[in-house]
Amino acid sequence: MISATMKDRGEKLRAAVAALDGVPVTWGVDDCSAWPASWVAGVTGWEVLWPAYASEDEAHRLIDDAGGLDVLWSEIAGECGLRRRVKGEEPCLGDVGLIRTAFHDAMVGVVFAHGRTACWRHVAGVHRLSVRHQTIVAAWAVPL
Repeated sequence: MISATMKDRGEKLRAAVAALDGVPVTWGVDDCSAWPASWVAGVTGWEVLWPAYASEDEAHRLIDDAGGLDVLWSEIAGECGLRRRVKGEEPCLGDVGLIRTAFHDAMVGVVFAHGRTACWRHVAGVHRLSVRHQTIVAAWAVPL
């Protein structure tokens, strides 16, 4: 049985995904890292300080300067107090994380949905991806 809190979280995620349907990505606002950060802020009420950038090139420089996307996410998640899920632990609805996609062979930020599905902010909308366990680079638990 799904708790009322999880049902509410699912409805919030569906609404967040629907709000971006057909909307072009804005780097530093709702790209595949900024969108999960704003998701965390929206569902927890916390202030999540994601670094400022305004283009894909600036985002890549920020990632390179940090030592990689996983390092950057780990630093910010740690500052927010998010618990990193241990290797093999299943992400829950509304958790955030990094996955490696076959599409572009890239690491991307996602918000996890039900049943090994991840919501990935893409060029114009949000794609739902089926996630195999080995494609999860890292996941952080977002408190209810």
